[in-house]
Amino acid sequence: MTSSIPDGISFSDLQNLAENARHEDDCHCEECEPKKVPLFDGKTQGEVEDIACEALGLALEKCDDPIVHKIIMLRALSNMVDWHTRVGEKMFNDDEERSGICWLRDAGKFQACMDILMNIQIGPEDFTMQ
Repeated sequence: MTSSIPDGISFSDLQNLAENARHEDDCHCEECEPKKVPLFDGKTQGEVEDIACEALGLALEKCDDPIVHKIIMLRALSNMVDWHTRVGEKMFNDDEERSGICWLRDAGKFQACMDILMNIQIGPEDFTMQ
């Protein structure tokens, strides 16, 4: 039985292998390429998360009651309904009906989230209840 592992290798063979080997610096394959960081208005995911946490923290400093979070959520959902509706309408105006339908469906999903949230009572004085 023969082995596929050589008993030895010469130093010159090793040098040739090393010279011909691809270095990570020279490689442009998917594994070696640095991951592109998506930007949100010029900010990274971490920066956007920090901004959101800072805004929520500031809101709680000014009003230490969970109703402030509910109001923030309702305002954010309202903004998303408006955004998705505007984009959906634009898609229809640009003769991209299928895309417009998707955007408007998502606007409806955000409306449903608002409806659910408005039916969750935060406390006895929750003025957002339907």
